[in-house]
Amino acid sequence: YLTIALLTGVTTLYLAAAAMAHSPLSKSMPADGETVSSTPAELQLQFRGEAKLVKLSLSQDGTDIPLGDSHLMQIATQHVVALPALSAGSFEVRWRALSADGHVIKGNFDFTVGE
Repeated sequence: YLTIALLTGVTTLYLAAAAMAHSPLSKSMPADGETVSSTPAELQLQFRGEAKLVKLSLSQDGTDIPLGDSHLMQIATQHVVALPALSAGSFEVRWRALSADGHVIKGNFDFTVGE
């Protein structure tokens, strides 16, 4: 039983360390599901560790809103992107990054302007 308990403990620690190593998104501004009264000046993505942002898109009702690409391919824990003026409505942010250990991580979140 001791061997099984040790193997279970080691496996649990390994999986937890692997999950943390992938630098998931820990915070965004605007936050997921947040409603803001007017266009935020910028979009912020905060990762738990360094990550290279390789793709970032913003869309409203399926229509892409250009963000440029100067923010891409930089390695940082926080990525900040200036936003153009946005009309009222719901927006979806999709991102893809490479974590420090080389794994692809991706996600999305939504926010609303002025409703």
